[in-house]
Formats: sequence, structure tokens, C-alpha cells
Amino acid sequence: MINKELIGKIIQKSRQNKRMTQEQLAEYAGLSPNYLSKVERGLCMPSADIFLKIIECLDIPLKDFQIYTELDEERKQIEHLISNTNRDNLRIIIPVVREIIQATNKG
Repeated sequence: MINKELIGKIIQKSRQNKRMTQEQLAEYAGLSPNYLSKVERGLCMPSADIFLKIIECLDIPLKDFQIYTELDEERKQIEHLISNTNRDNLRIIIPVVREIIQATNKG
């Protein structure tokens, strides 16, 4: 889930660390300073292309935003199950998962 407040705080802190004004960053990203202020306060979420411009300008790694998808959560659940099983169970699980993946890729 996307946390607009967290995203805004990260953008604001990074901008301030780079000693940029809101006006400078807004101009680079093609935004009004007023809109950028709303983004930084977590009131608005920019479009994907604007968001990518902002993080490129500020050199912020995407992982810093802790944006996770449902697929990430499902992978975490699978990793948790696998890490808590024994080798004998893994020998059974791996071929079953492989078959499921192959079957779904054919369809």
C-alpha cells in the first residue's frame, strides 16, 4: 500500500538535504510549488512520471519509499512458509510448485 505521508516526508527531507527550494524542485518536475507542497505534506500523490522525475532529481532509491504490492506480500508469505519447513518437505514442495507454474504459464 502507498503511504502518501511517508512519501511526502522522504521527498521533503531529501530536497532539504540537497538544499533545494520547493520552487526549484517544482520547476524541474513540472509542478507548481503549491502542488509540491501538498505532495510533501502527504495530501497529494503525483502521477508515476512526475514521481519518477522527483526521485531522479533528488537521487532517492525507490526502495526508500517502502512501496509494496500485493505480490510482494504474497512472496513474503511464501518465503516465510518455506523458511519454516524442513528439507524433506521442500523436496515435495519444489516439484509441486514447478508443476503449478508450468501449468499456469501454458494457459
